[in-house]
Parts: sequence; C-alpha cells; structure tokens
Amino acid sequence: MSEAEAKTLRDGYLAQLAKELSVDPSTAPALVRWIYPDQRGAVYSTCMGERGFTVTPSAGGTGISGQAPPSQQSAYNQALFECEAKYTVDARAMRPPSPALLSVAYDYTVEWLIPCLAKNGYPNVEPPSSRATYVASGGDWQGYPSSDEKILGLCPPQPPNSVVFGE
Repeated sequence: MSEAEAKTLRDGYLAQLAKELSVDPSTAPALVRWIYPDQRGAVYSTCMGERGFTVTPSAGGTGISGQAPPSQQSAYNQALFECEAKYTVDARAMRPPSPALLSVAYDYTVEWLIPCLAKNGYPNVEPPSSRATYVASGGDWQGYPSSDEKILGLCPPQPPNSVVFGE
C-alpha cells in the first residue's frame, strides 16, 4: 500500500470518526505512528490517561472501556479523537480482507481458534461451513462468543498480526 493510499484511508476514517464523536475533524493532530488493532487498548489507555480520562484496555486489547460524566462527554470525545488520530490503526487493516487473507483466517479459525474455545469452556462451537463459504462471505462467522471478555484474551478471534500484516 502506498503512502497516498494509507493517507486517503486514514483521512476517510478520521472524517467518519469526527462525525460519530461530534468533533471538528480539523482538530486532528498529525499521525505519530500506525498501530496494530490489538494495540489499541494499551495505546489509547495511555493516551487518554495523558488527557485526564481513565480507560482500560479490553481483554483482547482491541478496544477500551471507560466513560466520562455527561458534563465531560465532549472533552472525552475530543480526547478520544485526538488519540485515534495520533495513533491510527494500520491502514492495511482498514481495507476489506483479500481472499488469501480470508483463507488464512479460515485455517486459523478451524485449526487454532475452535480448539482454543473448546479448551476454555466452549466445546460445541461449530466451524464455518466451508473455506469457500467463509471466503465468499468476507469472513462472516457467528460462532465466536464475543460477549465473553475473558475468552477474548485467551482465544483472540483474529489471526496474529504477523499473519495479517505479513511481518
């Protein structure tokens, strides 16, 4: 992916985020560095803490939890926007996954994730019906118990960054 493509994806993402958070998109600071999706929790917890808001990383590290009192919601939204702008998730993760990546994700799901789930209290999780169906659906699979915070840390729903980003 070229720098221009990455910048275009980032700009579009930040414009949409600004709209969702009701902040001025022109307040976006410069990018400090790209981060992987599973770094969001740790990076944003630190960044938000530097702005006076306490948040904690989710079990899988891909998000944060925390909130501000209604009187500080606007300042919280602005701080979150600035953190997302400074530490934006790698632009490669903003594109739809390729068929090759979906095929790898299928292997991860069937060979590692489902056994991990079974070992950690979810023995009856059904695998995707087939590789072809999984790839054709864009990776749509409803078998993951996403409401279980503990399992997010034990059995991450996505393949490791080294697989996803080829590093």
